[in-house]
Amino acid sequence: MLLVLDANVIVSNPMLRGVFWDTAAEAIAGDRLRVVIPRIALKEAIAVYGRTREATAVSIRKEKRKTSEAVSKLLEVAASEALAEASRYKKLIRARCQEIGIDISSTLPKPHHAELARRAIKRIRPFGDSGSGYRDALHWWSALDLAEFTWEEQDIIFVSSDVSAYGLRRDGELRLHPDLERDLEARGVDHGCKWVTSVADVDVPGVFLDEGEHDEEGPGDLGFLVLSHVLNGEPLPLDSRTTGIEDVDAIRLVNA
Repeated sequence: MLLVLDANVIVSNPMLRGVFWDTAAEAIAGDRLRVVIPRIALKEAIAVYGRTREATAVSIRKEKRKTSEAVSKLLEVAASEALAEASRYKKLIRARCQEIGIDISSTLPKPHHAELARRAIKRIRPFGDSGSGYRDALHWWSALDLAEFTWEEQDIIFVSSDVSAYGLRRDGELRLHPDLERDLEARGVDHGCKWVTSVADVDVPGVFLDEGEHDEEGPGDLGFLVLSHVLNGEPLPLDSRTTGIEDVDAIRLVNA
């Protein structure tokens, strides 16, 4: 599976912390998952983080006027640290991507300017009703390029929360905009690529066992084991002896 990330994925979780990223790192190390962020998307995320920290510093310094001298000095330290972190963030996020195993794509998409202009003039997605959407278009072209060259080997998932650029709600269901579905068809990858709004919508590839796969002669139904411990407020033992699951390196409860 290949995940292509939009800038807003990183903006929403600037340090890429949480269970998903820990699980993704394991899957990447096991060659079950590849995660790519286009260079332009990473640059956008870094710029957004810098502006956010600068706004934080301004907000903190406004509070200095309302406090004692001792508190004012501490607030100045906090404001200075916010600005310092903004300057460090490029190095921090690149190191975090390397730690997880995320590929930073060095190639930029090269759509024809005439095509970009045509889509902007005619308000074809990902351009919006005002004609804006140049960066969204570059993110989408990056995803298309990656999908075109890898869809035969793996499923492609483009992750972006920008519904106005990429989505359309029809009959209560959110789906990829028809303009962009036509782009996939033109590249011949309409059956190998999909769009989701969050990494929470992605099932990281791995070994997932359901209760129907367990021997009835084992120590008991895994579903019952989980339920009984949850209802009793007890810690859930996920070792091979208790669950009756053998020949695995680790067991993790991913959903209950």
